[in-house]
Amino acid sequence: MTAHAALTSTRPLGLVVCAVPAQAARPFATEDAGTLHTRACELELVSEQLRQPGEAAARAHTLQGVCGIGAGTQWGLGVQRSSAAGVRESALALSGKTALIQGAPGQPGLSLAYGGDWLQRATGAGWQLSGLGAALVASVPAGAWGTVHANLGWQQQRPGKINTRSRALALERSVNEQWDVGVETYGDNRDPSWWGLGLR
Repeated sequence: MTAHAALTSTRPLGLVVCAVPAQAARPFATEDAGTLHTRACELELVSEQLRQPGEAAARAHTLQGVCGIGAGTQWGLGVQRSSAAGVRESALALSGKTALIQGAPGQPGLSLAYGGDWLQRATGAGWQLSGLGAALVASVPAGAWGTVHANLGWQQQRPGKINTRSRALALERSVNEQWDVGVETYGDNRDPSWWGLGLR
């Protein structure tokens, strides 16, 4: 079960879920350094709705699967259908993450996350590459505070080839054997930072 409360969010619908370089474990936007074991897989189905004052609601439905393929690497595929103001789009995201320093439980870890997005703006239209990205992802234990996750990345939006430097920082803490809570801030050099709270 996952719940997410975004304190501020004005991201365009096309970037709601299929944003490179990789999808974080819900409900956080900040990626963690861990990777799945070989042949271990995760499947997520996410439905989102965004509202801004004076604008029609934007909706997105996403199905994403991620599997460990060995050598500290996981690959994922996400498919999204979205609609806003009567315009429908489909998106396809390929993502991966490879451990550079695979720490044991309770030890620091460092990974490289990477991926690409393709967009289909109308039914029957061709798929167009809409973004590429990569990020260094670190997870560091912080004692009784929990675990700190930090991301530094680069993204390129196409076709204009607009380059963006992204950042994210999260503190995640287990409250018992079943629940984790977290607070995060994330953004890039083109937009103000956002804040989020998560419970999983």
